[in-house]
Amino acid sequence: MKRTLPALAGLALLLSLGACSSGTDGLTGSAVKTYNLTYDAIRIQRQKKNDELQAVVITYVRAASTPNEEFPVIVVVNAPVPTGEQIDFMPPKGNIYREVDDGSTFPDPITATIRFDSLDEVGGSASGKFNVTFTEDTGGVQHTLNGEFGGDVTLRSAN
Repeated sequence: MKRTLPALAGLALLLSLGACSSGTDGLTGSAVKTYNLTYDAIRIQRQKKNDELQAVVITYVRAASTPNEEFPVIVVVNAPVPTGEQIDFMPPKGNIYREVDDGSTFPDPITATIRFDSLDEVGGSASGKFNVTFTEDTGGVQHTLNGEFGGDVTLRSAN
C-alpha cells in the first residue's frame, strides 16, 4: 500500500503537467501539411490609436535560427470586434498572412471567419477560433486553415 501511494501521486503529477502543456492553442487544416506553421508562442494584441481600438492582431510566433522571429500565421481583425459571435474577417474587415524568412505566402482567402469567446482589455485574456479557406494555390489545390488561440492580451502600437 505504501508503494502504491507514491506511484499514484507521481501519475497524478504527470497527468496535471500534461493538461497544462497541451492547451487549446492549435492549427489544423490542409495548410498545415503544405506550409511550415510550427510556432512557439501566440501573441494576442489590441492595436489602438488615440486610445481607440483599431484591430486585434493574433500572431503565431516562431523563434528563428536567424536573428529575426518568424510569424507563420498572422490574423488581423479590424474593429469593431464583438465577442460570442462568428464574424467575417475578409479584407477589408481583416486579413490573414505570414512573415517568414523563406518568403512563402498564403493564397488569397475566399472565406475567413473568427469567433472570440472572450476578449478582455490589455492585461486580461482572450480566446477563440478562426476558420479560413484559401483560393487554389499554383498547384491547383485549395487549402483550409483552422486555429484555436488563447492567452494574455497586450498592447500593439499603431503604425
